[in-house]
Amino acid sequence: MKSKFTSLVLMVFLIQSTSVKSQTVWTDTFLNGNAPTPVQVAAWTTFISRLDTTKCFTSMTISGTFDQTGITCTDPAIVSAFAKAMKKPASYTSPVTNGNVWSICSRYQGEVWLNPPSECSGNNCPTGYMIRPGIGNSNWGGVNTATCGGPNQRMTFTFEYAEDHIEESICMGDSFLFYGNYLKTPGQYTETYSTGTCDSTINLTLIVDTLPTVTLGDFSEDTVCDNGGLVSLPAGSPSNGTYSGNGVTGTSFNPLSSGLGSHYIVYTYIDSNSCSASDSTMITVVNCVGIDEDGSKLDFSIYPNPNNGIFEITLSENVSGEINVRIYDLNGRMILSDRVRAEAKLKLDLGNIQRGSYFIELQSNQDLFTKKLLIQ
Repeated sequence: MKSKFTSLVLMVFLIQSTSVKSQTVWTDTFLNGNAPTPVQVAAWTTFISRLDTTKCFTSMTISGTFDQTGITCTDPAIVSAFAKAMKKPASYTSPVTNGNVWSICSRYQGEVWLNPPSECSGNNCPTGYMIRPGIGNSNWGGVNTATCGGPNQRMTFTFEYAEDHIEESICMGDSFLFYGNYLKTPGQYTETYSTGTCDSTINLTLIVDTLPTVTLGDFSEDTVCDNGGLVSLPAGSPSNGTYSGNGVTGTSFNPLSSGLGSHYIVYTYIDSNSCSASDSTMITVVNCVGIDEDGSKLDFSIYPNPNNGIFEITLSENVSGEINVRIYDLNGRMILSDRVRAEAKLKLDLGNIQRGSYFIELQSNQDLFTKKLLIQ
């Protein structure tokens, strides 16, 4: 008898992630002597509107044609305050950080100014770092150049915030615990969590590996005596799996140690993805004390076998007198017990007996003989 098992493990995973930088970027090209176009002004205001001030910002950078590396602020508190001032809009001037002061003035739809003389200073044409597309004339700023009537150039302003990315593999049937949700389907998942002052994002790539196909053959004899010897275990596929179950000793089954009754022998295989599956087969151990199948005087045959519970027993010619007839199920429970006169043929009708495998035992004064009976 065979039964198929598939491993199912509920996985609770402690998230370990790799941080990457996500960006909100504005960049545009400006021409000497030309005022920003309405499209450029709209692009600037759209950039400001896209700033998500709930994010945990990590840096901001001003760069451009004449300073492609640019200057960066890496103080999260200053970057967050700067982004919030741009969104309102409001004016903000930072303390000195990495030797620079960062300022945003609420005029001109936001005027970014690195190291101003003072907040919203009237000295609007220094050589340095300034972005103000909303000024309405050719004094739109510059990066490491004159900021009024500056040369042709491309300017860029970048905000960065941290996002964590993880990739995890599970086996089919397993679950991955991701912020209170048990995930079983492969795909991309995103979760946002609060650090108290801002929100961080975790992006999950979930891979679901298929289970290996595992098979286990049947025992050559699925019913054995308790006083019999070791029985070889059937072959399992793929090879190099492990056997388990009552009576398993190495690559053999030991009926002496398993005990009477039916026993499932399980074969489990674990693949290179640590995914496992199992198959099993059953073997039954019966009490055969006193059974002498070789040279017994009390031999008999059953016809038909299998049958529907109605059958004949043909006794060997040397049997006489009275004999005991007993029928047991595979668990050793007695189904029938009767004492009859020995005749050449005995007819039995077991009525509404359930389908299955049984053992029929005939006993005379000195001999005992047992055969397997199949009811279909």
